[in-house]
Amino acid sequence: MFLKRLQVNANSPASASSSAADSGKFESNLEDLYALCDQIEANLRTVVDCAAQTACSNRYMPIAPQPSRLDVTPGGPAQQLDFLPYPQYVATSKQQVKIPVCFWET
Repeated sequence: MFLKRLQVNANSPASASSSAADSGKFESNLEDLYALCDQIEANLRTVVDCAAQTACSNRYMPIAPQPSRLDVTPGGPAQQLDFLPYPQYVATSKQQVKIPVCFWET
């Protein structure tokens, strides 16, 4: 939207517009630019938060979950998997949440 207004303002003849109208257009475009900058800042903050969450997740649960696999592979706990079935992932996550809760309650 900002680029369209900028292009229209650049293509319009200078004699056709008054300085007051140009001032209003400039302020409007400047407000649009600030709004876009605010959106970019919010998106970048979200990206940083997601990266931090991913780093913590990889630190405490290095085996990646695979949501499409709902079956728990038969075998024993000695069997190594390249992925974590989703039910196992949920159970492990719940167990990890219970540990700090127990500490906070005591």
